[in-house]
Amino acid sequence: MEVDENKPFRPSFTTLLQNIQLNSSPVLTLIKPLLWPKNRSGLRILIVLSLISMVISCSVNMFVPIYAQKIVDSLTPFSVQNGIDQITLNFRWDLILIFTLLKLCQGVGGLSLITCIQQILWIPLANYVKHEIQVKFFQHLHKLSLRWLIKAKTGEILGALERGTEGMSSTMEHLLYSVAPTIADILIAMTFFTWKFGWIYGAIVATQISLYFAITVILIERRCEHQSSMNLVENQLKQSVLESLLNFETVKCFGNEEFEKEKYSNSLKRLHHREYLMGLATAGLQMKQLFFLFSGMMACTLLLVSSIIEGTENNDPNRWTAGDYVLCTSYLAQLYGPLNYLAGYYKNLRVDLINVESMLEYLNEKPEIFDSTEAIELQSKEKEASSLEFRNVSYVGDTGEFVLKNISFSLRPNMKVALVGHTGSGKTSVIRLLMRVIEASSGDVFVDGNNIKEVTLKSLRKSISIVPQDTNLFNDTIRNNIKYGQQGASNYEVALAATSAQIHDRIMSFPFDYETVVGERGTRLSGGERQRIAISRAIVRDPRILILDEATSALDSKTERQIQEALNSLCKNRTCLMITHRLAPVVDADLIIVLKEGQIVEEGTHSFLMGQKGVYAAMWGQQHQENKIND
Repeated sequence: MEVDENKPFRPSFTTLLQNIQLNSSPVLTLIKPLLWPKNRSGLRILIVLSLISMVISCSVNMFVPIYAQKIVDSLTPFSVQNGIDQITLNFRWDLILIFTLLKLCQGVGGLSLITCIQQILWIPLANYVKHEIQVKFFQHLHKLSLRWLIKAKTGEILGALERGTEGMSSTMEHLLYSVAPTIADILIAMTFFTWKFGWIYGAIVATQISLYFAITVILIERRCEHQSSMNLVENQLKQSVLESLLNFETVKCFGNEEFEKEKYSNSLKRLHHREYLMGLATAGLQMKQLFFLFSGMMACTLLLVSSIIEGTENNDPNRWTAGDYVLCTSYLAQLYGPLNYLAGYYKNLRVDLINVESMLEYLNEKPEIFDSTEAIELQSKEKEASSLEFRNVSYVGDTGEFVLKNISFSLRPNMKVALVGHTGSGKTSVIRLLMRVIEASSGDVFVDGNNIKEVTLKSLRKSISIVPQDTNLFNDTIRNNIKYGQQGASNYEVALAATSAQIHDRIMSFPFDYETVVGERGTRLSGGERQRIAISRAIVRDPRILILDEATSALDSKTERQIQEALNSLCKNRTCLMITHRLAPVVDADLIIVLKEGQIVEEGTHSFLMGQKGVYAAMWGQQHQENKIND
């Protein structure tokens, strides 16, 4: 999506209202279960206490102006009694005490007793909301298909999660502690104002509020367009930084530090320009709000002062007093304060909703592969290898072309089978279909006679282990990286697996042995060490089906021979499927399947295929010649 940084945004008011309704609906759906958590009595008590604090806050706000009036009237040195002017002064310490306590609860300068209590109540609620949203988001990402993940950008995903979580927490906090009590404050103040001073004053205030909200909604919606664009630019910035750091070594090797700096600088400039436009929109909104606030206050104040003067000149015993003036201005200020806050809350809510909507785009992504409603656990005899069959399997890629076409082969338990072919022949797609990381366009895959579409994903993947070409290690200890293959594995089982992979002695030579942290993606270890740990991870899983996906292709000849010994040991008593374009490791395979352009063109043992003098024999001859040249 391209961002036009200068194009003005002028939606119609009807469009704005439609956008508010449509955009808020899915967010409210997400919020509803969080408003009254199931089986969380402690959190429900906190919510009830929060509602009680809201009621107390509204009551306090109503009585503060009333007691301010009472104090001023008690200190006004002029009154009318029986038509005769009297000088009266009353020191009402009780009124002052009550007023002070009310102000303590209401607060001054943003600090108040009630606000402090609400903050204490909100901390566990906020943590609950963030935890539930983040876990749901993280869990959902792992349900999505590999096809989606390949297209997605990690930096943008993390940005959406961070802003969306904060937006959801902020939305709930605003609704509970700001929007609801502020609306109540406005309604109470307007009702009391009209009852105390008359319908003319009420009509002035109601008209002012209506115009104030109309202009606020329109201008905030325009401001939100800048927020959406700014989010997009910020996502692109984070993605750019992430890619630059992930390719740190490549940047240095090609001497492109200056290029990366300029690219980062330009992205920052685009972000700052969006922030500037949003700042202008905010300033324009605030100036228009001030105009409506003070025009209404001036009208009511002038009207009341003229009434006070008229009553004083006529010695009207029911005239308005100085205390009434304080009451009027206090209520106006107290009315305009929440009104201004409500506009601010609306602005913040719209920004929060934009951030949440960005997160919802990911949550609304539908998983392509999932358990059917009638899925069963994959039933296989323990400690026995599994059978495997591909039956007329085809797979069409995103381009619409066949990646695999009518693939059929069968593996008996304990067979060692190799899939060979040049890059792009479809070898990796076979593995992904078996793991159900991608779904076949047609045909079926069977494990132990069970169609993998009819068994649970968890039980299917539990029976399979893989040693990949690119070993992916977590920035954690060696022990935890090995245990990732089987979370419940004991320390003895971890050490046994490492011994089988011929890496135990090397691990014990490290200062912290199995507690050694491997670094991000295992960068503190050599390629051979990372590969052996990956083999250990596969061994500790004790799978019935083992997949070796180019497991030694990135290693030197000496390390490859050492790793191959560990792999041969790993393949014993298991159904083993080897994926490789290098033919030397597959000579002793029970069956070699040759793929070319997504189709099986040959299959048989090494000696049989060499006798056929076909594709396999040609590949063997080519690699043999390359090895002689390299030697």
